[in-house]
Amino acid sequence: MPREAVLDASVAAALALADEEHHAAARACLAALHAQNVQLIAPPLFESETDSILRRRVHLGTLTPEAAADALQVLDALQVEIIYDSGTRALARAIGERLNQVRVYDATYAALAQQRDCVMWTADERFYNSATNEGAGGALPFVRFIGAQIKA
Repeated sequence: MPREAVLDASVAAALALADEEHHAAARACLAALHAQNVQLIAPPLFESETDSILRRRVHLGTLTPEAAADALQVLDALQVEIIYDSGTRALARAIGERLNQVRVYDATYAALAQQRDCVMWTADERFYNSATNEGAGGALPFVRFIGAQIKA
């Protein structure tokens, strides 16, 4: 059975949108994970969160509908298994509180990674810093930032 890694929506968006700051890092990260036969997983909010990122950019006029359609094809081609686990929600709330997060979206990805004993990849440097800063309640060593050295 292949190893698993949680993929957060920020990495998928960075992959799908060439003008994203971490586009090249997302491509490199996903290529490395694919080469290592790592199964990408995500919580159920992944699909609506990635679609919302694109929809917001179209709404704001920073992405054309045609470019959004191309990006959606990239997202739809990603082989991300959606994992529902009834315990993820409570753990996400606890992680969100521990990290003093306003929302629990990122904590939900971290909770799934913690439950599945695997790494979580994010393009959200702020969340990464919070999650890995022991002094700020973090110490989630399984959270990885795609802008740093790529290791699965």
